[in-house]
Amino acid sequence: MSFNNGGALKRRLSYAVPYLITAAAGLMPLILLVAVASVSEIGAEQLTRDPNAYAEVHPITGALSTLGLFLWAAAATIWALCTLLYRLQKQTRKMNYAAASAALTVYLLFDDAFQFHETIGPYNFHIPERLIMVGLATMILLYLVGFRRRIMENSGSVFLLSLAFLGGSAVVDNVGFIARMMPEDIMFWVEDGMKWLGICYWCAFAFLNFRTEMVSVLSAHKNS
Repeated sequence: MSFNNGGALKRRLSYAVPYLITAAAGLMPLILLVAVASVSEIGAEQLTRDPNAYAEVHPITGALSTLGLFLWAAAATIWALCTLLYRLQKQTRKMNYAAASAALTVYLLFDDAFQFHETIGPYNFHIPERLIMVGLATMILLYLVGFRRRIMENSGSVFLLSLAFLGGSAVVDNVGFIARMMPEDIMFWVEDGMKWLGICYWCAFAFLNFRTEMVSVLSAHKNS
C-alpha cells in the first residue's frame, strides 16, 4: 500500500513540475523589477507599462525594432530546441555549438531590447560603449573560430551575410562622417534597415540549422 501511495505521489509531483517551473520563471522577472524599483528612481509604471503607451506616442513607434526583437526571440528559441535535441541524442559537440548560439542570441536580444551597450552599460555600470562593442566582437570572433566547421556545414554563408549587415549597421551608427553624408531620414533607413536584414538572416540561419537536424532525425526514424 505504501509503495502504491509513493508511486501516486511521484506522479502528482511530476504533473506539478511544469506549473512550478512556470511560476518560478514568471515570478523571477517580477521580483527583479520590484527590486530595481525599490533601489532606483524608476517607478512601477515605467517598468510595467507598454513603452509607447507610457511615452504617449503612436502605437507603431519603433515597429522595425520591435519586429527585430521578435526574430531575436525566435532564433534564441530555435537554438534552445536544438540544444535539447542534441542533448537527447547525446551529441556533446553539437549541443555545445547550439548552446553557444543560443547564449549569443539571447545576449543580442537583451542588448537590443534594453540598450545595454548604448545606455545601461556606459551610464549605469560605467563600462565604455567601445569596450562593450569590442567585447561583443571578441565573443563573435571566438564563436566563429570555435565552431567554424559547424557554421559552414549549416548554411554558413547565411550567417556571414547576417554579420555583414549587422556590422554595416554598426559602422553607419558609429562612424560620424558616414552618417553626415546622407539626410537624417535616409541614414535611419540605412542603419536600421541593415540591422533588420542582419537579424532576418541570423534567424534564418538558426531555422536552417534546425531544419537540417529535423530532416536527419526524421530520416533516421523512418529507416529504423
